[in-house]
Amino acid sequence: MTLDETFRLAEALSRERFQKAWDKFLLFRKSPSLENELLTNLTKFAEHNFTKKLHKKRLTVHTLQAIYFLDINNITFLEIAENTGFAFDTIGKKYLLNE
Repeated sequence: MTLDETFRLAEALSRERFQKAWDKFLLFRKSPSLENELLTNLTKFAEHNFTKKLHKKRLTVHTLQAIYFLDINNITFLEIAENTGFAFDTIGKKYLLNE
């Protein structure tokens, strides 16, 4: 192999490597970066798994016969008297709260 052939071969390989690198650059430039994707996924994971509920949806009411679940939306008001809590529902029934 002559010196000219060696230079031509090296030049062809360099062009080929440059073209591959350029194509890879264009591909990654158009797609969202891996770091942004990971950050988005971690944020979604944290929001889904670590957010605490701010309030209950139901209260438990213990009676002699059974335990009832009183929906928060059905409570019109709460009354606290002498360290005892009472809930009143939409029809005016009074419930002793144990929580």
